[in-house]
Amino acid sequence: ETFQPPPDLADIVEHFWAVENPVSLDRHREILIPNGRPTVLVCLGEAGIRILPDGSSLRNESNIAGPLTRPIVLEQSGVSSYAAAQLQPWGLAALLRERLVDAVLPLDNLGKSKRISQLATECADAPFGLARVAPIADWLVRLRRDVHQERFDREHGDRL
Repeated sequence: ETFQPPPDLADIVEHFWAVENPVSLDRHREILIPNGRPTVLVCLGEAGIRILPDGSSLRNESNIAGPLTRPIVLEQSGVSSYAAAQLQPWGLAALLRERLVDAVLPLDNLGKSKRISQLATECADAPFGLARVAPIADWLVRLRRDVHQERFDREHGDRL
């Protein structure tokens, strides 16, 4: 299910989404085709696997995934539950200094506002639907504020 972002995030978030499958799967695979959009993903169930074009893989845990230039395979076993923000193509520039093309950055310790474990708990405790993604929206607002403050301090610190 997808949800429109609040007005204060519409410039960097295309939409929020949530997916949940309470039935334990043996193994399910989907091909993720590049769409030019980065994603902030919060894993609320069993983490799946991201299988990269070179054959390597990594756990699909809570992360910020930059835009892809090649398809990847997502594999899920067990119960799946995710909440996410699909960003505008330029959305990462408002949140990070790093450039994340074909790369994934774990959400752990990203931003000063909230630990990712707390964010995941808030999302998981909310009923499925808009309430499930609301903590991500709040977190993104605070993360953007922190990043803007850091940039301002860096650029103007010597003048203050």
